[in-house]
Amino acid sequence: TRVGMVRIQFAPECDRCGSVVTARDRLGDIPPWASCGGCHQPNHIHSMDRIKVLFVMNPDILYVLADNFACTPSAESMERTVIFAAVPATATGSGFRYSVGIGGEKELRPALDPGRYRMHCPVARTDNFLVVQRKATEEDEPYRLDLRVSNVVCDAQTCSPLPRPERGDTDDTDGATDAEYRSRLKTLTVPHGKIHFDVLPDTNSFFVLWVQEDADDDVLMRLPEEERESYTKASSVIHNPVFNEFFADQVVSSQPDALLSIQNVVLVFTDVVGSTDLYAFMGDGPALQLIRKHFKILFGAFTKRGRVVKTMGDAVMASFTSGRAAMNAVAD
Repeated sequence: TRVGMVRIQFAPECDRCGSVVTARDRLGDIPPWASCGGCHQPNHIHSMDRIKVLFVMNPDILYVLADNFACTPSAESMERTVIFAAVPATATGSGFRYSVGIGGEKELRPALDPGRYRMHCPVARTDNFLVVQRKATEEDEPYRLDLRVSNVVCDAQTCSPLPRPERGDTDDTDGATDAEYRSRLKTLTVPHGKIHFDVLPDTNSFFVLWVQEDADDDVLMRLPEEERESYTKASSVIHNPVFNEFFADQVVSSQPDALLSIQNVVLVFTDVVGSTDLYAFMGDGPALQLIRKHFKILFGAFTKRGRVVKTMGDAVMASFTSGRAAMNAVAD
């Protein structure tokens, strides 16, 4: 990537939550597998149509403290949310109190019902269960839950990458990996549903006190395609003439397990009709010069809207991101 105000990064999206699973400066450095830091889903990276193009500010100009990309919750996931409170990062050593079931203006919500809840923050990378043992009574005093963020951040053992499927297996590994992941999570237990959440964000990170009804990870974490934001795809940017001019060295990996496909592309093939007779009539030298002029015209038109994949004798193979771009290039 060239030095400037922004740099380009290539970032495959998670099949489940749509978040970024890894970000690399070069297409050729993208691994064939990566686990999502937000929803822990192992992802097989095999399509340029699922790779986002990010434009990131040069850290010499604007430094952003971020080492992960938070998952975006789906509408169904938010319907299962019982507490959602943003907690700012602080370096003063002081914390913040969020209370449920205490009544009055400071009450965040009524007391929690008995049961098991999921409590996680994809920004600070916390993930654990909260168990409420019984229904709160009027006589119960609020239970003080000391929530030091560093104590609930997923450690290396809890959030280590889950095993990817063996060669030949399908990509749908949610069931097995979710069960293994959930078995690693810590459980915080409170006697009843009147709770003071005393949060100490001691990791220098923004924190979200996010408590949800316990459900399958596929329900809580999956973001449907129709709810995902649109983005510039790697398959589109490689057809951009400016990108091809300045980043001609950007090539995909040639490793067999790291090959990237393009699922949505329009191909154009050209051929010179009667080329054998043309060479016979004009002679090899003049005919070759004419073919070279022909190539120059085609390359000029095709690279304005797409890219030339290869030549085959006097034929040209070109690719475009849409039928309109292909037809306009042919018309040119």
